[in-house]
Amino acid sequence: MSTSDLQTTRIEALIERYDLILFDAYGVLVRSDGAIVGAPELIAHLNTLEHPYFVLTNDSSRQISTAAARYQELGLAIPSERVITSGSLLGRYFEEHDLRGAPAMVLGEGDAIGYVRDAGGVLLDLVHDADTLPEVVVVGELPGDALKNNLEVIITALLRCIDAGRPPKMVLPNPDLIYPSSATTFGLTAGSVARMFESILEERYPGRALTFDRLGKPHSFIYQEGILRAGFSLEEKEKVVMIGDQLATDVQGAMDFGIDAALVSTGLSSLSHVPEDWPCKPTYLLEGLGLR
Repeated sequence: MSTSDLQTTRIEALIERYDLILFDAYGVLVRSDGAIVGAPELIAHLNTLEHPYFVLTNDSSRQISTAAARYQELGLAIPSERVITSGSLLGRYFEEHDLRGAPAMVLGEGDAIGYVRDAGGVLLDLVHDADTLPEVVVVGELPGDALKNNLEVIITALLRCIDAGRPPKMVLPNPDLIYPSSATTFGLTAGSVARMFESILEERYPGRALTFDRLGKPHSFIYQEGILRAGFSLEEKEKVVMIGDQLATDVQGAMDFGIDAALVSTGLSSLSHVPEDWPCKPTYLLEGLGLR
């Protein structure tokens, strides 16, 4: 894809044009090693203007308050009410699928487990309850300890549930496969594990649609949440723009949902990696978040 095909713009123009701005977090505002150039000043500017915005993050390993505190440590004055994590969508998901009180098996620890508990799931211990068939399996994050054992417990539970004719709901708050941990390094996320589980299920049960329900970008659930939380109706999508660093998630998801999108060149996607015939072209190319 050539940059000549895209409309280059500045952040000031987007603020003037759109009533609601949705930001991705990693690669747009922050990396694991700090804030991205221009982001702290931009957030301060939006706060001063009282211009509506939300940070939509696929990170399901931190509660909203924890994520907001982390952004603030990095110099971004983002209040908790401006953060929507994919993990926080589990409450709505559990309610819509009548899963409150259901036994839940979770890959993750800390806040990732807390999201499932808050959503109403009855948590199964991966050691002591390994023989209990779950009604829902949530791949929340990659835990630091005992990862291999936890993966084996969960895939065993999935296979036993399906063999018993009781396939559980499978939920993936964060569909991302990787994230930029610094300008030159990358880390794995829960989406890579879910992709592995799906490959195993496809091999064992060919032809069956045994896939995870994905809540984060590029799927519509999280964009809907941002619009509704801002007090807009889903018919007011022309008032909203998404700023992201990944074509296949942030940009593709926003445009499939029907809102405009700006690709910023500070994160994962580089236009040099994208074929000329890539079907999804962002509305704008944004060089960075710096204000004039």
